[in-house]
Amino acid sequence: MRVCKLRLLVVLAALGMLLLMPVSARAEGYVYADQWPVLGEYLVSGVHHDGHGGLFVTLANGSDPCGVRKYASDGTLLFGFGTYGNGPGQFELPFDVVTAANGDIYVSDAQTNYVSVFDESGRYLRRFGGFGWADGQFSQATGLAFDSNGVLYVGDANTGRVQAFEPAGTWLRTIGDAGTGDGQFNGVWGLDVDSQDRLYVTDGYGARIEVFDSYANGNGYLAQWPADGVGLGGTVEATSVAVGPDDRVFVGMSYGDGPYASTIQEFAFDGTNATYVRTVDSGSGTGDGQFGSRVFGIDANARGDLFAADAWAMRVQKLAWDDTAPVLRHDYDGEWHSQPFVVTFWGDDDYTPMPWLRWSLDAVDWTNSGHITVPVDAATHAYDGFFKPIIGAGDSVSNWHYMNLRIKVDTRAPRSTVSGMPTRWTNQYVFADIAASDYGSGVDHSYYDLDGAGLTEVPANGVVRIDTAGVHTLQYWSQDNCADVPNREAPKSVQVRIDLNGPSARPTNAPIVRRYATTTFKYLLMDDLSPTCTVKLVIKKKTKVVKTVSLGTKDSSLQAVAHAYSKRLAVNLPAGVYTWTVVATDLAGNKGTWAPKRLTVR
Repeated sequence: MRVCKLRLLVVLAALGMLLLMPVSARAEGYVYADQWPVLGEYLVSGVHHDGHGGLFVTLANGSDPCGVRKYASDGTLLFGFGTYGNGPGQFELPFDVVTAANGDIYVSDAQTNYVSVFDESGRYLRRFGGFGWADGQFSQATGLAFDSNGVLYVGDANTGRVQAFEPAGTWLRTIGDAGTGDGQFNGVWGLDVDSQDRLYVTDGYGARIEVFDSYANGNGYLAQWPADGVGLGGTVEATSVAVGPDDRVFVGMSYGDGPYASTIQEFAFDGTNATYVRTVDSGSGTGDGQFGSRVFGIDANARGDLFAADAWAMRVQKLAWDDTAPVLRHDYDGEWHSQPFVVTFWGDDDYTPMPWLRWSLDAVDWTNSGHITVPVDAATHAYDGFFKPIIGAGDSVSNWHYMNLRIKVDTRAPRSTVSGMPTRWTNQYVFADIAASDYGSGVDHSYYDLDGAGLTEVPANGVVRIDTAGVHTLQYWSQDNCADVPNREAPKSVQVRIDLNGPSARPTNAPIVRRYATTTFKYLLMDDLSPTCTVKLVIKKKTKVVKTVSLGTKDSSLQAVAHAYSKRLAVNLPAGVYTWTVVATDLAGNKGTWAPKRLTVR
């Protein structure tokens, strides 16, 4: 749709005076999206979206050039047609424009009072009407609208009526007459139809919208409501009307005489009553989304975007129906962290470059900020695990996008253990099995140091082989996977004692003793590693052991000189020749002995 004109001649006289009367009321659902100036000093009145991405605008300034231009929806000029004059294909005051189902373009002229028809490329075809008060004539032709059956409605401002025509220009019916009663008008400017072919008409100076039934149902009067849905006060003029998706009704209004402040309001009509929904623009003025002069023409596309003619500002503005929340983004890397850090989040929105940002832990207490300082307490581990803020981005019309974050916090070092470690001396190779576990981020690496030889990573199977004799110190520790500063546990250590060789136990004398007499057995004892040995004295007759005597635990630690020991024993053996030796067992279980000595009993 399209629409609007007031007493155009009066209007032109006010051109140039722009005293702004502020109109408060913030858009909810609509945001300013774009605008483009119309070249030249033109009065911009009619606006029509053809449903295929084309936008038609009527322009007038009382001289050449004068006519209609077609723009792409992004404001790119596609073509224009019409010159100043009252001949075929010319205009003196083009008011509104609409397209038929076949693509033909219809333009009303509030000065010549013709409706001219052009093909979709702008080539002149025909015209009908002309000045007069008879059926099919006009005294200030204004708004245009087609219904779904191809009936064309034309506003006739000075006569206070709407006339219906066939597309070819054949008069069909007159709707309403001049007056202030139901179904009467004091200046008809804007027209549009809804999905049920009901006809909406702005009663310009009557400051109201009147609704009529469809042409098929006789165009009977149905309802009306004041154009000013929020009681802004002052002298109100209803200048334009457009019906958008879901039959939402948009009404353009002007306040005051002379210098004008304008606004667009949305209503919901249920067939009987109208309810004010919102004020679409952001107030009166010359800024983005504001209208400081009469809104003579508005139209809506299929998604509900509005295109509005800001008449004397000589521009067309697009107000986008914004029902899409911002796309919420953040810079959290998804990694585990052990240090305090900041997560930044933001919203990308087609129309609102600076969306509202906030976050909360409980969806009750909100912090209005796009930055979250993630708390990390290494002393108490109070926030270890998942820090779970809810983040949100909202645009200027309260479309919100929320997201639950799971921010990983880990201030605890891994815990390493070692198994397979003997607690005593051993005479076997040792296979130390080092394992580690971590509360949060998981174990990254485990390391060991054997006897200060240097840091080495624990093999994948976790096993460290110790295969040399000696007293070994094994240090080991692990670190986790935190992305900033990995948590590292304090080194642990364990001692490993390996003795692979038996002790040296050497008899040093060959006693000769009478039976039942006492004699001294002397021997030397030493071990390269074990500090003590358990010692037995063994006496044999040939290969048969005839006597074993425990000598207890003796010091066998390696010295420059072996330890010398002796044992006096009473020999209660039959006379004969024997051998004796010493068998020593060290702490690792290694046994050691020496060549036996002779024992002679007489």
